Amino acid sequence: MKVVQEVRPNQWILAIFISIGLLSTPTKTRGQSFDKDRLFKTLEKEQKDLNDLEYLNAAAWELIEIDTALARKTALSTLQIAQKLNSSSDIALAYNRLGRLAHQAGDFDQAIIYYSRNLEIRLTAKDTVGQCNTHVNLGNSLKNMGNYQSAMEHYINALSLLELSSKTDFALEAKLYNNLGSLYSKQGKDDEALEFYQKSLKLNKCCGSRDSYAYSCLNLGGLLVKIGQKTEGLSYLNQAYKIQEQSNDVNGMGKTLINIGNVNFEMGMFEKAIGYYQQSMEQLLSLGNKHEIARLRNNLGSAYTMLDRNDQARDQYIKGLKLSKQIQAKSQESQFYENLAYLEESIGNYRSALNWFYKHDSLSSILLNAENNKQINELQIQYDLLKKEGEMNLLKKEKSEQEMLVKQQRIKLQTTIIILLMVGLAGISLFIGFRQKQKANELLRKQKEIIADREKEKEVLLRELNHRVKNNLQIISSMLNLQSIDLKDGEALKAVKEGQNRIEALSLIHQKLYQTSLITRVDMPEYIEKLTLSIAYSFGFSANEVNIKSNIKIKTLEADTAIPIGLIINELINNSFKHAFKETQKPALSIEMNEEHSNYYLQVRDNGPGFENSNNGHKTSFGMELIRSLTKQIKGRYTIEHEKGFSITLMFPKVFTS
Repeated sequence: MKVVQEVRPNQWILAIFISIGLLSTPTKTRGQSFDKDRLFKTLEKEQKDLNDLEYLNAAAWELIEIDTALARKTALSTLQIAQKLNSSSDIALAYNRLGRLAHQAGDFDQAIIYYSRNLEIRLTAKDTVGQCNTHVNLGNSLKNMGNYQSAMEHYINALSLLELSSKTDFALEAKLYNNLGSLYSKQGKDDEALEFYQKSLKLNKCCGSRDSYAYSCLNLGGLLVKIGQKTEGLSYLNQAYKIQEQSNDVNGMGKTLINIGNVNFEMGMFEKAIGYYQQSMEQLLSLGNKHEIARLRNNLGSAYTMLDRNDQARDQYIKGLKLSKQIQAKSQESQFYENLAYLEESIGNYRSALNWFYKHDSLSSILLNAENNKQINELQIQYDLLKKEGEMNLLKKEKSEQEMLVKQQRIKLQTTIIILLMVGLAGISLFIGFRQKQKANELLRKQKEIIADREKEKEVLLRELNHRVKNNLQIISSMLNLQSIDLKDGEALKAVKEGQNRIEALSLIHQKLYQTSLITRVDMPEYIEKLTLSIAYSFGFSANEVNIKSNIKIKTLEADTAIPIGLIINELINNSFKHAFKETQKPALSIEMNEEHSNYYLQVRDNGPGFENSNNGHKTSFGMELIRSLTKQIKGRYTIEHEKGFSITLMFPKVFTS
């Protein structure tokens, strides 16, 4: 793989002049380099020549970002003219334009077909730079389809071609680094993605175009926001939008506005986020990018949900669901089902929520099975390749043995019997040693393959198990909701609600286990934050009505430990909202978790009245009995204070034997 090269002195001089040119040249707005009246007249001409072809090719490229329908019509016309004139280079350009338009519309299968035809022509013409660009385009479409391995192969091919080229193309090299960063980002490899984005930005800043520099800023800004560096990330996003606005890059502006909206969403400024999302929607609708529109409707629905504007949230989810079905985006369709289920449940429409949830569960099971089949197919392909490699090695070995036999016969004729015997014995000894070592290596390789296959099977099964457990717990929770509607007795209703909260705490743990790459460990800061907010909302408190402080210094816990700890925290937080905050003017809740030497420490505090006559917290309630039982299970102990509110400190060992 090619890395960023040190720029030689003469290249630095060239880069400086190019940069000065980029900064001093007024920005040309897309779509203003041709007259539309002339375009329509040219399209309507019956007999078109080479000059018309060149003009239409340029017009198609200009129109891609501002009028996709007209751009497609123009590109199809250029393809027909180029085929009549038998101009292979113009045919290749037309296929490239059509591939770009199909990619932009989210039709990645069709884009790959057009790009593949383009690549065939580039290979025939031995156009190295053209091949490099087409490999980049193919990689982009495959990446968006989730085929990361094939996308990586095309990017590596592009880098290899770039190395073979006699001319250094900094702009294309920067584009490749940008795409590699995007590929790693989609796979959750943020450190590698950050490295490639920074390389791309550095090259584009020196000698790339303003549009390429804008996309580098967009990708780098989005990643910085994702890893928590919001201020710096937002600065890059604003730089990108300013350049895209000057260039009238509609597609780029749409993507940048989504990222800026996401930053505002994460900061809790939901109204501002909606404003940016709506601006982005206007841009994307004009381009007809259905995949991006579906994702954006999901973002809008989430923002409306956070503001309790449930009708508008439902409207966005339903529109996004219809669009996802239309473009056959199954993973997005499943996400919309789940979001609608949670929306209906939050406003008490439990039957509707259960219906949406069943649809989500059915589709997610299909997707999971498809992923399993994909992994099995990949393993089969790897097995077939190894089998073929073994057959080739066997043929080579047979050929080598035949050559050795001929050589031995020649030596037998030219040397004495004694020398022949000595050489024969030495050869046999070496051959036996080689065969033994070869057999040992083959056995070791097979054992490693078996272990790797079992590990993959174990991961798939664990993920499926956690997924099923979470779904079953969610069904039980929904059934309890339906049952509670008919209950009249206050104590019975209270008991059902408490049971439901405990089930939700368990369900949330299993949800985290199957949604992340940590199959057996739970992300405790995220889990505790979501559990606390869920309980607060269930008791009618919004995020602004209670002061919740969370200081969780333990990143992850094994599931066997996280489950009892999650249930203990659930009981304590429920107790605070149920008893401590009834008459408290400014409710406050603090949750801290850290480690010291060989022990973990958990402390939960509230500013309520505390327990009266609690005998150090040994109340006879079921909740306290459950806390004592769970504490005993993890070999821990706790102390309670209730002078200024209620405070419990739990200590338990990092390693315990159940």
